[in-house]
Amino acid sequence: MIRGVIFDVDGVLLNSMPVWENLGELYLKRLGIEAEQGLGKTLFAMSLEEGADYLIRHYGLGLTPGEIIRGLNDEVRDFYERRVPLKEGVRRYLEELSGRKIPMVIATSGDRKNAQAALKRLNVLSFFPGDVYLLRDWQR
Repeated sequence: MIRGVIFDVDGVLLNSMPVWENLGELYLKRLGIEAEQGLGKTLFAMSLEEGADYLIRHYGLGLTPGEIIRGLNDEVRDFYERRVPLKEGVRRYLEELSGRKIPMVIATSGDRKNAQAALKRLNVLSFFPGDVYLLRDWQR
């Protein structure tokens, strides 16, 4: 018997990988710059700070690392607020669990506000009566 379910957000409830795989390209496109082929793979292993430094050096951006990080974060926030879709079958699964009165909560290592904005826009936040927990919240 299932007593409760803890869901991760990214890759489980939301199909958020496109923003993470293409974040640099999306950001540069917003600046009117065409990204090199494979930029996502280049940036994937880097921290945000390292990625910002790479973009400054490689594309000659006249911005500070902080400005680029804010721009990247804005791109991520916009994706969650406006475009990220649910993974296929998620709504049906949530409806089934809810109909069986099985409590559900969300845990994420990502940004709580982004997760909440996306789930609210997609009309599934109401399946989770509790708060969205950040994994680092549980490590205390």
